Amino acid sequence: MVASIHHSDRRNVEWKPRRLSLEGFEGKHRDDLERAIRNVLSTEIAETTFAQVVDGLPVASVDGDRCHGHLSGLHPLRDKHVDLCPGVLERTKQLYDEFDVNLITFEAKASAARDLLVAADRRWD
Repeated sequence: MVASIHHSDRRNVEWKPRRLSLEGFEGKHRDDLERAIRNVLSTEIAETTFAQVVDGLPVASVDGDRCHGHLSGLHPLRDKHVDLCPGVLERTKQLYDEFDVNLITFEAKASAARDLLVAADRRWD
């Protein structure tokens, strides 16, 4: 997201939100966030979706998941790419195992939300 800030001299200055990595979070909050991300990424739907990205084509069964109706009956996806190509699921699992959660970045406002959670958490200690 890029926002324009208009100054009195009418120049446009592009502002990009500051981004933070998971390393910007500390202790239990970092561990909890990393676990939550890994839990989501390890779901069957995430694995299947990522495998289709790795494969380069969706499988025919996702045709019904479209928000604007189904593909035409003549579309090659309907009968040509029914399953993932051989080895794709194994490659996807390998990529997941090698994935560095620290590569994910968040807008700085996520850090502000973290600060609120830390403050709230301290009240319960």
